[in-house]
Amino acid sequence: MQTRNPSTNAFDVKTVLRDLGSRAVMMFLIAASVSMLAFAFYTYRYVPRYTVDATYAVTTGYSGTSGTNANDVSNAQNAAEQFSQVISSHVMRRRISEDLGNIGAGANIRAQVIPETNLISLKVTSTNLNVAYRTLKSVMNNYKSITDLVVGNKRLSVLVQPRLPNAPDNPFRPYSLMAKAFLASLAVLIFLAVVSSYLKDTIRTGSDIERKLEAEYLGAVSHEAKYRSLKERLKRPKRSLLINSPLVSFRFAESVMKVARRVQNRMTANGIKTLIVTSCLENEGKSTVAANLALALARSGERVALVDMDFRKPAQSLIFGVEKEEGLRIYRIDKNEKLYLITRTDEGIGHKDEPDADKIATLIEWLNQEFDYSILDTPPMDRVADTEVIANLADASICVIREHVALARDINNMLENLACYKAKPIGCVLNDSYGGWQESMGGYEYKRRYGYGYGNGYGFKR
Repeated sequence: MQTRNPSTNAFDVKTVLRDLGSRAVMMFLIAASVSMLAFAFYTYRYVPRYTVDATYAVTTGYSGTSGTNANDVSNAQNAAEQFSQVISSHVMRRRISEDLGNIGAGANIRAQVIPETNLISLKVTSTNLNVAYRTLKSVMNNYKSITDLVVGNKRLSVLVQPRLPNAPDNPFRPYSLMAKAFLASLAVLIFLAVVSSYLKDTIRTGSDIERKLEAEYLGAVSHEAKYRSLKERLKRPKRSLLINSPLVSFRFAESVMKVARRVQNRMTANGIKTLIVTSCLENEGKSTVAANLALALARSGERVALVDMDFRKPAQSLIFGVEKEEGLRIYRIDKNEKLYLITRTDEGIGHKDEPDADKIATLIEWLNQEFDYSILDTPPMDRVADTEVIANLADASICVIREHVALARDINNMLENLACYKAKPIGCVLNDSYGGWQESMGGYEYKRRYGYGYGNGYGFKR
């Protein structure tokens, strides 16, 4: 066992982008929901405001004409300021209340002198257009009886009659708030996702296995998309990622062969004949790795048995496309290679609820006599105790770790648990490894490409 040396995660752009891609739909929906909440809040708080205005001219003398020199304009301005104060006074408010009652109480009356002129701009603002208009008319009907006592021979004359606005002063425009809420919430979600991705203590590279785990690094299996075109994504044809398929890339096949050579070297050096392939979590691709490892060993001329010992969710028959039949079955996968697939082992060595250790021991003894190597595809260790039963009878084990999924502490707990049995771990394989920037930019959903789905089918947990 290697000494674990955990440390702070390095910022890995490709895993951050993958996390953002996998959460993009969720983040978009949350941001859209926040935007809709902003719309509801704006609608609830929105109160339209209407302003009705009129313009008055202050004239001097009884002729009704304004002065023509600067002194006349100055006198008219002084009178206009007095008019402005009177119109906004409590006396005028009482007159309006007498005319309109309480409905005019909320109206805002503003009288402002236009600079350098003898004009007054009179504006009334209210949440009700009818109230604003009626309040302004009340001011126009009552101002004369009040202002005559104040300014003497100065008087007001309507220059511009009241005008009704076509729209509120504050139009209903929630879209700006909605856009800001959407972008702000999306930015917060992206920030949280990036921080979460960075802080998640997972295995991202082979060096992470050597640094964080108490196990040897056996190599990485490259990421391979199961469905490469939009048409395939829609139709989702049955297809397995096997190195003997002409559809897989050279990169994927070569990565499997490198892992297989390292595994075979350790099996040969340590006299290992039965090897368990397991994982910490479900959907990490252990069944696909086990199938390809068996194919690679068979290509070297060895007689190999691939045994599906995942009693609750067997996957090897799906991977190789063999028909399901009753009872324990042995299939020769390729006539040119000495690879045999053994399925329905639950019929021969126990049942789905509790495997029979004695029958498993008998099966493994027979495998050791008939085959050079036996690859045992077992359930993930976080679900059931089946793997522990088998681990006490097999020779060794390897752990398949999907890149950036399981936590390092959980993997270490699994490795420590396996080390207590006969089938001690000889190393870990990094699966679904993205080798470059361009590959890491693609969207990816693991259950569609490697896993066959465990769900809650195991029924209980260790």
